[in-house]
Amino acid sequence: MSEGRVFIVDDRPDEIRVLGDLLRAHGYEVQLATTGQGALSAIPESLPDLVIVDLGLPDVDGLTVCRLLRGAEVTSDVPIICMSEADRVETRVESFEHGAIDFVQKPFETAEVLARVKRHVTVSRVREALKESEARFRSVTESAIDAIISADSKGAIRSWNRAAESTFGYSAAEAIGQNLELIIPERFHEAHRNGMARFTETGEAHVIGSTVELAACTRGGTEVPIELSLSTWTVRDERYYTGIIRDIGERKRAEEALRRSEQTLRE
Repeated sequence: MSEGRVFIVDDRPDEIRVLGDLLRAHGYEVQLATTGQGALSAIPESLPDLVIVDLGLPDVDGLTVCRLLRGAEVTSDVPIICMSEADRVETRVESFEHGAIDFVQKPFETAEVLARVKRHVTVSRVREALKESEARFRSVTESAIDAIISADSKGAIRSWNRAAESTFGYSAAEAIGQNLELIIPERFHEAHRNGMARFTETGEAHVIGSTVELAACTRGGTEVPIELSLSTWTVRDERYYTGIIRDIGERKRAEEALRRSEQTLRE
């Protein structure tokens, strides 16, 4: 079974081959284009789960590709990752302003690219599954290894997969219908409400479309560090939010142990 469909746009043969082979080896179907115009012609037909576009294309630059894909109705929901050798803040900001949901610097780290691709493909599939049917949506979310939680525009939890049960300790029956503040530490409740209100009123998003590290709260009241990828869309005029959440406590503990070990060696 395919892990997802990824469309790569890059004019450098060696780089596009390396990335394409990497994704195929991990179960993804890959389509390629070496020009922006070629991508703009093919992507509306293939409708992949994710587009990865290099900013330095020879004809239509990557930022324009992002803007045109985001502006077309048929491709407006397809997530886009921009890649570039330049890692300036301005480059990242421009990418997000033109419709990208993520940015990866070249030369890329294999683990980083795979993690980002997996998350954004999962979000894309969840979105499409929600549009198709409830049964399809459940099939996608229940097979995921990460917690996937969806909520409506009022913040009420609408879906809660098995991984969410394991991560936070609440069963689906207990969580569905509750407000998202169920898993948000109390000190962040006001910021969460303000963010929801700001996005509803202005469309200005600080977290949506990016991957961030935050704190979450389990059933027992313990705070755990998490990595969150948040997406939003509308279905039949109703707005939904879906977050893909990974408990990164073990990774943080490993990083802290390594830091202490290095500090001890220096001393």
